[in-house]
Amino acid sequence: MEMKKRFGKASMFKWLLVVLPLLFAVSCGSSDSGDKTTQDVVADAATDTTVPTDVVEQDGTVPDNQVDPETVEDVAQDLPWEELPTLPTDKEFTTRYIAGAATVDASPDKPVFMGGFGFCMGKIDACRISEGIHDPIEVNAVAIGDTETGEVVFFVSVDAAGFFKYDVDLVHEAAPAAFQERFGVKMEGPRIIMGASHAHSAPDTCGIWAPMEKSVRDDEEYIAYVRDSVLEAALEAYGNLGDVEMVWGKGNAINHTDDAFTDNDIFTVKGIRPEGETVFTLTRWNAHPTCYGSENLALSADYVGTFRKTIKEQLGGVAVYMNGCVGSTYSEAPDGCQMDDLFPEGYQQDGVNDNKSVCVGVNLAEKTVEALDSAVPVAETGLFFRHYKVLFHPDNFALMTLGDIGPAPIPHIDLDDPEDKMETQFSWVTFGELDYVSTPGESFPSFGKKIKDILAAKGRVNGVVMGLTQDWMGYLMTTDQWEDDDPELNYYKSLSPGILIYGEYMSVFEAAVDDVL
Repeated sequence: MEMKKRFGKASMFKWLLVVLPLLFAVSCGSSDSGDKTTQDVVADAATDTTVPTDVVEQDGTVPDNQVDPETVEDVAQDLPWEELPTLPTDKEFTTRYIAGAATVDASPDKPVFMGGFGFCMGKIDACRISEGIHDPIEVNAVAIGDTETGEVVFFVSVDAAGFFKYDVDLVHEAAPAAFQERFGVKMEGPRIIMGASHAHSAPDTCGIWAPMEKSVRDDEEYIAYVRDSVLEAALEAYGNLGDVEMVWGKGNAINHTDDAFTDNDIFTVKGIRPEGETVFTLTRWNAHPTCYGSENLALSADYVGTFRKTIKEQLGGVAVYMNGCVGSTYSEAPDGCQMDDLFPEGYQQDGVNDNKSVCVGVNLAEKTVEALDSAVPVAETGLFFRHYKVLFHPDNFALMTLGDIGPAPIPHIDLDDPEDKMETQFSWVTFGELDYVSTPGESFPSFGKKIKDILAAKGRVNGVVMGLTQDWMGYLMTTDQWEDDDPELNYYKSLSPGILIYGEYMSVFEAAVDDVL
């Protein structure tokens, strides 16, 4: 019997008001310091056609963990799905890799609930509602293609708290029809690798840092607008595909973590047109964007925004930032750093200091530029994309209850039945020496280290682990951390899907690596 029927909404609501504030009292991670009228093309397209939600390996076979692609109904032209091209037919390319990039401003035009800090279910006065926009809320995308294999993949970064699989899937489901209609090409939705920066000063795109008293999420219209913006950014990036030379570098910037393993690595890729113009930078680092505290009501991309602005001023192009293993990991500003606000024209809230956001973002940008100063060309060994599903049994009663009694799009799972499974997903992209692997939540550095170790055992030593990408389901910890009695870990356990996801995720990933490599 479903939880709603066992407990009743009223009694369960009262229980949550007692228990969940204890879990969410500070944030989804502790801190150191609009009424859009755009048509929801995601929802519309998702109802128009049946689309493939999984992909094939580079040898054309379907992985054991996949479902055979279905045939999509033709929209733009009279061609079967499998006969559609994957690269533009109206352009000629001369380089092995091609790329295009785009930025879409997703700033709301009315107040929205802000994500990351606090828990205000049933108490709107306790919610954080934005008062203005300090710096733009953006969607930044880069499309990277391989002219020999026809592979294309999109890295899309959103200034947002996170996205449930529900919202990611809506974007993925809408993509094939949208790409076919605009460009007449075949594009599987999961190739849009959708990541959230997890800035605690950005909008709540999950819908759980809001009162949750309605039948739909409080800012559902804005969340739909962000989904549209993600798809539009991917479409525009694809439309901008052109010849590119890619180089990559590795550096580090200081952060601090509660984990036994520290990951402060910067991985950065720069794409340059043959004539020298920078098309994009794709950068991954690890740290919670919590430079602004819980009293802040000005929408901001946090240090990610100051990082992007600095990178664009120094290098040009579109700056795409994919956050990494932010679980237990927080930003660190250089000692004694004092800098002026980079967005003085934005909304200024009394009592809120911008110094740390600027110092962290500018320092990260400088370290990224240093890494690119000694960059090497990306090996022309090709681009390969893979996507996998993971089934696991969650055991966090509080988080599962949010979906049972509230509007959060979390599927009902019988926590007493170990065979009742929840589905999540991850993507693995290889180009040159680099392996980008997504994780569906705030993965701990130790979680990411296991992924890197699995790759390294096969000779792939540049594993780039992304967090809050293709799904968000709280903290992702190792089995050892779950079994550790350290009280410092209790907070993270309270906001995790459970002990079993680590083993299930690693089992699928290791099998995939064994099969491919």
